[in-house]
Amino acid sequence: MALPFNSIGNSMGYIAMSLFGPNAATFFWNLRELVKANPIAGIVLVFPFVLILSRIRKFALDKSVWFWISVFIFSLIPYLGLGNIAERYGYIASSAVATIAVIVLGRFKKIVAITIFFLLLWLNWRELRVVESQWEEASVIAQNVLETPRKLYFPLGDRTNLVFVGVPERVGRAWVFPVGLSDALYHMFNDDRLRVYTTGTKNEGIRLKKDLSGVTHIVVFDKNYEIAEIFE
Repeated sequence: MALPFNSIGNSMGYIAMSLFGPNAATFFWNLRELVKANPIAGIVLVFPFVLILSRIRKFALDKSVWFWISVFIFSLIPYLGLGNIAERYGYIASSAVATIAVIVLGRFKKIVAITIFFLLLWLNWRELRVVESQWEEASVIAQNVLETPRKLYFPLGDRTNLVFVGVPERVGRAWVFPVGLSDALYHMFNDDRLRVYTTGTKNEGIRLKKDLSGVTHIVVFDKNYEIAEIFE
């Protein structure tokens, strides 16, 4: 049951990302959560998408449109059934969407086509600036996460445990540390005696500390992804 909904929902998401920018993925992620909680809503939301497909013949009078639709579908076949969408999967598909959009706009009156084109251009420029700022913020956070422990605890003792509470995974569409924190810190310290752990809450970190041998430092992040507290 999940596969057809994922495929249709992801198709809509990749089309939206190609036309309106990467943050459209966030909208469709929230939409997906709504459908999970209420499957009836999914059926209602899918209906307009099916209706659009049924009327695409109005614009697809030449074979080139169907060719680009095929490019879109085949380039995304490995990913349409997944439980999420990501920009990196949609590079080829986005070129297909852009080409179809140009063909479709060519069927409109010139003033309408130009207006829609510049509107989409402005939306993508705005989204690009937003994503750019998110990646800049993510890079600052990642640098802070790595440099602060080194400044405080280098060189390490016989065995040192670093317990991180609330490690930021992403800022908007920009990843920070979904994985790889322990590897990054290992290269920062270049010391096999370091052990890195992550927990969701401070209390979990404190409980974990009781089970660890050696010196344990607990580093807590706040809601703004800044190091709010460090205690031994």
